[in-house]
Amino acid sequence: MIIETLILLLLFWGYWSFCCVQKQTTYDEISTKIENGETFTLMIIKEDCNYCENLDTYIMKTKLLHPFHTIYVCTYDGAVNYPKELGYLSYTPSIFKIKNGNVARKGVGFAPDGGMIAIDDGESNITKMDTINFWKFLSSD
Repeated sequence: MIIETLILLLLFWGYWSFCCVQKQTTYDEISTKIENGETFTLMIIKEDCNYCENLDTYIMKTKLLHPFHTIYVCTYDGAVNYPKELGYLSYTPSIFKIKNGNVARKGVGFAPDGGMIAIDDGESNITKMDTINFWKFLSSD
């Protein structure tokens, strides 16, 4: 009985260590990652943003089903040090798929029904943007 319990705990811990991880970061760290040509996912949020809070709740509730994702999270505090490589920040949350130091794709906003975000294609009105499930967005190229 003790051995089975230990095995289950080790399996659970092993799986948990591969679950989606959110890492707090700064503009300076993001700029360095971009300059170094890294590939990563970035989420920019604002304080007191209901959409940001809803997305965070959604991630916490569903992350066990979506292992192997690391999301760098940065709180928008104004444009002073905001990395110019990210372009205009139109909505929050904004989720950037950065490949080799370049923004490959950007998702914005969050709708809890279906866990949907809008794909920012430069359209100014979020209601005209195509939508995709948050986890599908993270897994796409």
